[in-house]
Amino acid sequence: MIKKNILLVVLSTASVTFSSHVHSQEHNLYHENSESGQIFEDDGFLKVRSSPTSGWKKVAFDYEIQQPYDKQQSERYSFKDGVHDLWVFSNDKPHSPSSHTDPRTEIRIKNDYTHGWHQFEADFYVPSGTSGVNLMQIFGGGGSAATSFMLRIYDGELRRYSGQTLRKNAYNKWWHLNVIHNADSHHIEAYLDNQLVWQGEDHGSDNHYFKCGVYSQKGMSHKMESLWKNINIYVK
Repeated sequence: MIKKNILLVVLSTASVTFSSHVHSQEHNLYHENSESGQIFEDDGFLKVRSSPTSGWKKVAFDYEIQQPYDKQQSERYSFKDGVHDLWVFSNDKPHSPSSHTDPRTEIRIKNDYTHGWHQFEADFYVPSGTSGVNLMQIFGGGGSAATSFMLRIYDGELRRYSGQTLRKNAYNKWWHLNVIHNADSHHIEAYLDNQLVWQGEDHGSDNHYFKCGVYSQKGMSHKMESLWKNINIYVK
């Protein structure tokens, strides 16, 4: 069971919560990179021990689609057979006339919160060629920070923001993602396909919520697209 001093971001096919007790008891299996905040097994990543949704309550949620303000929703988004398909182009307008942000087509989950534990779960797919784009974010951060976590893709590499590579060769396959946020203790852990790939802190207290889709960043490709299914929200 996770101590309540951890904020988790989880990317996995069957992800897990991870406790400092497990880390201390199995120190021969793992080692920590203190500079990056990563924890590794001997093969490079920590294996998942249980489902990250164990002990959580699934809750209903509403959402809205944010697309370039001069486009119809159907021009940048579709939903078919349970799959949300979102795309945007580098020369598109922002999502509102008053916004100065870059082009996006995103699912904005209406799960606003300031305290407690909240979890986002989904499967996502990125077609080859999509690059320089944010795929998922925890919106909200203290001070000048607009977000507390971003999962981006650059030339087939899944990265935390624009820096740390979490996985390579990410195109044209489905990934399972869980994002668990303890807004009280401000910590993050990230898992990808049953392996811990990153852990660290958020960017401070704020009104938070989850988003996924495509939100262009520096070095964006002309077309950016991602597909999402099995989106769930949990609390505890």
